[in-house]
Amino acid sequence: MFISPCLPVAPSCRKDCVLFAMRKIVLFLICAGLHLHGNGQTVRFSKYHDVFGTGDNNGVRVEVMPQGYAFTSLHFCSPQSFAPCSALSVTDSLGEIIYSKWFGKIRIEGLRYHSADSTFLFWGDFQTQPLIEDWTVFLLKATYWGDTIWSVNINDPKMDFCRRTVELPDGSILLTSSYRWTNDAPAIVSKVDAEGNHLWTKYYDNGNAFEANDTQGIVPWENSSVMVCSRGIGVDTFDGNNYTAGVALFQLDYDGNVLWDSAYRIAAGTNYAVASLAKLPNGKLAVPSNDDRPGQNEGGAYILGIDEEKSIEWSIGFPYTWPDIIRMHTTLDSNLVGCGSAGLDLYGTWDAYPWLLKISAEGEVMWERFITYDLGNAVNDVLPTPDGGYIVVGNFRDPPSPAPNGQYYVWLLKLDGDGCLQLGCDSLKVTVPVSEPPVSQNSLIAVSPNPADATLTVSVGPIALGGQLRLFDVQGHLVSSISVNAETLAIPTQQLTGGLYWIQCLTPEGHILGTVKVSIQH
Repeated sequence: MFISPCLPVAPSCRKDCVLFAMRKIVLFLICAGLHLHGNGQTVRFSKYHDVFGTGDNNGVRVEVMPQGYAFTSLHFCSPQSFAPCSALSVTDSLGEIIYSKWFGKIRIEGLRYHSADSTFLFWGDFQTQPLIEDWTVFLLKATYWGDTIWSVNINDPKMDFCRRTVELPDGSILLTSSYRWTNDAPAIVSKVDAEGNHLWTKYYDNGNAFEANDTQGIVPWENSSVMVCSRGIGVDTFDGNNYTAGVALFQLDYDGNVLWDSAYRIAAGTNYAVASLAKLPNGKLAVPSNDDRPGQNEGGAYILGIDEEKSIEWSIGFPYTWPDIIRMHTTLDSNLVGCGSAGLDLYGTWDAYPWLLKISAEGEVMWERFITYDLGNAVNDVLPTPDGGYIVVGNFRDPPSPAPNGQYYVWLLKLDGDGCLQLGCDSLKVTVPVSEPPVSQNSLIAVSPNPADATLTVSVGPIALGGQLRLFDVQGHLVSSISVNAETLAIPTQQLTGGLYWIQCLTPEGHILGTVKVSIQH
């Protein structure tokens, strides 16, 4: 029963109270609709973004934020040397980009958002010299806008790639890393304190079965410890085959001391751990693993369920051609959601398609979805969202393969709890328009002309009065900041170098009203 807050009420406030009551009724009806219709009311969308207009976008990781999402994308800032750069993009709840920040010459592997202080933690690596396969691990803490608070490089000769991190109660960080170019490199874990100072790096081998290598997932564990998974190659006493592999697990305390370790391989395949290690209820773990047999035409993907006694309780194998599970996370209902790719014959010819799946904590497949939109696409990360759905990031090319001049776009998908874009889907078929490149649209900011030459006129709403307009270049550098003292402002642009820019409008309190992309042409 809804009770009006406006009885009794003074005449002077009756109008405000009626408006308040109407808002409450609308909120009540929306909430009731969400409750009655379940996934039918879950937000679903398919967005694609050319973040900086370069046409070489690859969506890598995604994070759920209180008001929307953040994703990272990989770009080539120097196509001649294939030197990577990365970008952070923050979106609203419908996947529209609010702003993007460019990070030059680094490759972001992961991100985490801290809502308590509106900061990001990034980790990854960067190339020490162009055209040389030598990389250094980094961690970077940044503001909401991507401005650096602190950064640390871990220049260890055995390390060149940062996989995953865990933040400890005191603010320090454990990170896993690997050296990818030898068979005898150990598993590696490093520790950094809350101010970004490197404390230690330690190496681990698993003598039970094989040399540990390529450290991957890490999750918090009981009794002030963490659980780490690693790939194992090289010396393998499972069957004497130098190329077979397994999954190594290490339980470490916060100082990096080994409390327990073991190794696993199921007979059906030669598995190695990938970067996800999902924590399940009752002291259980799930470890995705992929087949790595050289020359094998029919590979295999597996998920191993490790029970509280640290034995294999269940395993699931997938019969597709070269399946690859690259990310897996625990869902809100304590099950598992994962993403990757799998080879299927869907159009009369074999091709690899993005693959999404949900697995119960007991090892039962709850659903699988294949994105059959034929655009040479991929998905790289999936996370559960508070409304019971999933946010997915990846990329696709338009025109589709094998056209040589296609552009790559970041693909951001919001699915319901059944892994669907359409209510009640049996398979995931994405139909997004691709005839025109993405265009930023925002009703709160209007710019003209676009492209501009000498002057750009910006129109904003009255809510922006007293706020700021901020102009960023394509690398995310702040070019200028202008106080909003009128609803229409003229910005001189003749001094700017031709190219793409971003105009962002902030309220007097610093809240973002919107961001639009503009082009300067002289």
